[in-house]
Amino acid sequence: MPQNNGSSLLKNSSVYAISRMCNSQFSFIKILWFLLFIVSFIGSSYRIKEFYSLYQQYPTVVSLRVDHKKIMEFPAVSICNLNRRKDLTNCGFKHFGRRPDLGTPLVLSESRNLISCSKYRRNVLIHDRRRLEKLEFLNQHYGMNKTSIKMLGHKISNLLQKCSFDGKCCRKDYLSEFVSFRYGNCFTFNKKIEGRDYLKISSTGFRSALILLLNLEVCSYQNSTEMIGAVVTVHTPEETPNPEEDGFIVSPGYEVSVSLKQTVIRRLPAPYRDRCMDYKAQAKKFLSKNECIRSCIQDHNFAKCNCINPTLAVKSTLKTCSLRNVSEICCLDDVLNDLTQHGPVCDCPYHASQFILTKGYPMQF
Repeated sequence: MPQNNGSSLLKNSSVYAISRMCNSQFSFIKILWFLLFIVSFIGSSYRIKEFYSLYQQYPTVVSLRVDHKKIMEFPAVSICNLNRRKDLTNCGFKHFGRRPDLGTPLVLSESRNLISCSKYRRNVLIHDRRRLEKLEFLNQHYGMNKTSIKMLGHKISNLLQKCSFDGKCCRKDYLSEFVSFRYGNCFTFNKKIEGRDYLKISSTGFRSALILLLNLEVCSYQNSTEMIGAVVTVHTPEETPNPEEDGFIVSPGYEVSVSLKQTVIRRLPAPYRDRCMDYKAQAKKFLSKNECIRSCIQDHNFAKCNCINPTLAVKSTLKTCSLRNVSEICCLDDVLNDLTQHGPVCDCPYHASQFILTKGYPMQF
């Protein structure tokens, strides 16, 4: 009786191949339906495995939304003079050449534009007095602390001649200062401060814009400074300004107008494939992806050379290499070449949340 019930169930199965196989009177037809069932079962199992593997990879979907807001938060603006230290001994215009290109995907240091192991070996520096003078200046400059650099740099009271926002004079409490090893004294307008509301705008144009009049004090430029101008960085108020990588240069004697468009990117953290990270929420010493990369490079520098590159400006507690020491410079070059040839070795994922301020091409009048 149970056997008859089982046979009846198979004949009435919802699986078409099984029901046809059981109802067929010819053995040849039963074998064909059986083979068809096996092939279908294997194919279905393979597809299920593929879908499960794809599910485990946490695939993401890009969602784009365009918002037109009537009131927007105004970004922060940071200004640095290209001359990091004042020189009052020889006031006057000097010859300024082309400034070296800034930055690469590997976040190269300032010294890389000036000196390398190959140049030492070819004795290029011996025949270039200006390059030697700048090298000596950099070696001495990066041995100073930020307090000393601030004392020797351009003061904000001299650099900023006029500041107005939304048709009114800028309040002093919206101006703050910071020190950059690359550019010396800098100032930021609209930096985030606890307990203070963000500045907002409801219209575009010059009337609601931030207007700055700068005095670059070009007569006090160092001979090692290769270009007259200021570097401007537009960023979010919460973000630490990074003029070395995000800034653009404006020349003196012109009126420069810059337009902005804000793009917000929100990426998914682990276990999604890109493992994006909220650097500001992490208990680490770096607050951005580029700081993470610089820290990684310095770790490799110290592990191989027993000193770090002074011009990358991270991990200041470790011993710094001398820019006049041939063996240390060659060692730093070897580390960078190894990192370049062996691909990405630094675990520095993208920001989980990123605010991109796209700057329109600065117009000079």
